[in-house]
Amino acid sequence: MSNIRFIAETAFSHEGSFSYLESLVSKIIKSRADVVKFQVLLESEYMPDHPMADKCQNLMLSKKDWLNIFEQIKSAGKKVLVLPVDFCALQWVVSENLADILEVHSVNLFRRDFFEYLKMARPEFEIMLSVSGYELESIDYIVSQYKRIQIPKLSLMFGFQSFPTKPEKLGLGRIALLRDRYGLEVGYADHTAWSCDSASLLAASVSLGAVTIEKHIVLEEGAERIDYNSAVDSSTLDDLINEIKMVISATGDVEAYFLEDTERSYGDRRLKLVTTDSVSAGDKLMPPKASYLWTTRKAVGHVTGLFERFGEPASEDLPESSIII
Repeated sequence: MSNIRFIAETAFSHEGSFSYLESLVSKIIKSRADVVKFQVLLESEYMPDHPMADKCQNLMLSKKDWLNIFEQIKSAGKKVLVLPVDFCALQWVVSENLADILEVHSVNLFRRDFFEYLKMARPEFEIMLSVSGYELESIDYIVSQYKRIQIPKLSLMFGFQSFPTKPEKLGLGRIALLRDRYGLEVGYADHTAWSCDSASLLAASVSLGAVTIEKHIVLEEGAERIDYNSAVDSSTLDDLINEIKMVISATGDVEAYFLEDTERSYGDRRLKLVTTDSVSAGDKLMPPKASYLWTTRKAVGHVTGLFERFGEPASEDLPESSIII
């Protein structure tokens, strides 16, 4: 549980402005995020009747700009996650090996051209499938297809696709279901309102098995931009990460049961089974000869003896105030 990844999702908050994105990246670099996510759009795939047909050109950045941004992230020791919006972007990112992680967005999840290209290219990085908005039967099918691709790692990303999402609609229990059903790591992309205290929701997702946490990020919380409804600033992101790390630390290793030193020392304060009179061999270790009493003296033997020895005959003579167990 200690290896939780935190993703800062820039999405299209830049609205086509390289200077905005560069300023945002400079903030993210100073944050505790491990991964920075970019949605790369290089070519319009919209029909004329779609409302984005005329707008998408204004959301595009040049390849030169993207290379500049990716270099800044990698130089800072953070990982680059790219979500290619179009096929041209997919080809470029994969052929140039520009990403550490590549996400196939839910809108592109059943694109055969994406799948065939990735199958042919066999990229040397993780592929993350965004499976939100699909029934299990559909997810079963597409996961089985992508498992055929020889890649280092396949993972899933879960997140209710509504901006902002009402907490009662999240259905976070599906995280554990997806993890157990497919035997893959599952991440959680939080799209609750920027003003929502989402720390408890993120903590719940981690407890349910999420190993990646994603949050949209902007320069100024509440300032109207694309997807701003669910985006926080770098300071809030760090606060969330700190809170989740505290939860992770408090949860500990869920695969093992152990006692800390302070817990062991607390055990020394337990009641002891003590002789309250002189005891002869064969006398039963129970009142009036023996009883459970508080004492600062150390216990003798294993704690299970407290249960097993009571009422049993003494194996030897014992003086009064002897610690039996």
